Amino acid sequence: MQLARFLNKIFKKDGFILVDANSKEYIIGEPGEKPMKLKILNKNLHYKLLFHPDLYFGEAYTDGEIVIENGSLTDFLDLALMNIGRGELNFFSYLMNRLRGSYRYLTNFNFIKKSKMNVSHHYDIKDDLYDFHRSTMLFYKEKTYERVQKYFDRFEHIDCEENINGIFTPKLADILNDVDWDYLAEGEAYRFHGDLHFENILISTSDDKPFTLLDWRQDYGGILEYGDIYYDFAKLNHGFIICHELINNNLFKVNHEPGSINFEFLRKNNLVECEAYFKDYIEKNNFDYNKVEMLTSLIFLNIAALHHYPYSSLLFYLGKISLFNCLNSKP
Repeated sequence: MQLARFLNKIFKKDGFILVDANSKEYIIGEPGEKPMKLKILNKNLHYKLLFHPDLYFGEAYTDGEIVIENGSLTDFLDLALMNIGRGELNFFSYLMNRLRGSYRYLTNFNFIKKSKMNVSHHYDIKDDLYDFHRSTMLFYKEKTYERVQKYFDRFEHIDCEENINGIFTPKLADILNDVDWDYLAEGEAYRFHGDLHFENILISTSDDKPFTLLDWRQDYGGILEYGDIYYDFAKLNHGFIICHELINNNLFKVNHEPGSINFEFLRKNNLVECEAYFKDYIEKNNFDYNKVEMLTSLIFLNIAALHHYPYSSLLFYLGKISLFNCLNSKP
C-alpha cells in the first residue's frame, strides 16, 4: 500500500497501526505495546491522504471515515507533530496549498456590489432563499439519521423504549420524529469553523493573536463561504459537558439491564462553571439557548457511531435522553 510506505518514511519516533478500508493492517513506525490504531473506512482515502493529507484527514475524521482507537485525535496529532513538525508533507501537498492560497487571494475581494449579489443569491426568496435552509437541513437532519443508522449497524443496537437514568424514553425514531427540523434549520449564517471543540483551539501569549483555530471544516452542507453559528455554539457546549481527558481515563460508567440504562460520567468543576457562563453569554446576546441544547444532543448522537464501546454507548444514551428532555421542556 503506497500510503503505508509513505507514512513509514515519515514516522520514525513511536508509531501506530494503520488499518486500510480492506481491513488490512500495516505497522507504521515503531509502535509500543498497546499501539494506537487509525482505521480508514473509505477506499478513496488511500490516495486522497497520500496527495493532500492536510485537507482530507480532518474532513474524513469529522465525517467518520477515519476512526482512532486506543487513543484520541489529540494523541495522533501529537505523534504526527513530533515526527512531521509544521512543514509540508510532500511535494503534492505543497503544490496544492500554494494553488489554493493563490485562488483564495484572487477571489476573496468582497466589494459592495459582490456583497449585495451574495446576499441576494442566498437570501432572496425569488432566487435561492432556501439554499442556507436546505444546507442546514442536510447538515442536521439527514446526517443525524445516517449516523444513527450507522450506530445501530455497527453495534447491532435495536431501537426500543427504555428507562434512561430513571426517565422513561420512547424509541429514538419517535423522538427524532418530534424534532422541529425547520426550527433548527433557521440558523444564523456566520463565519464558520465546523468542529469548534477545545482540541482545535491553541492559546497564545500574544495580545495580537490570543488564539488560533485548527482543522476548519471544509464546507457546510455544500456551502463554502459560511455556516450556522449555532453548530459552533453546540460544538463548544458539548466540550463543556464531555471532557475527553476524563473519558480517556475511563472515568465514566454505563450499565445495561433489561429495559433500563444507567450512566454517569465525571465532569470538571471549571467546565461546569464555563457552561453556565456560556449559557449567560448566549442569552445576553439574544441567541436561542434551547436550540444550542438541542444541537448539542444531536452532536452526541452523531458522534456515537465514530467511537469505541462503551464510550459510544455513553454518547448515544446521553444524546437520546438530552434530546428527549429538550423536546419536553420546550415552551
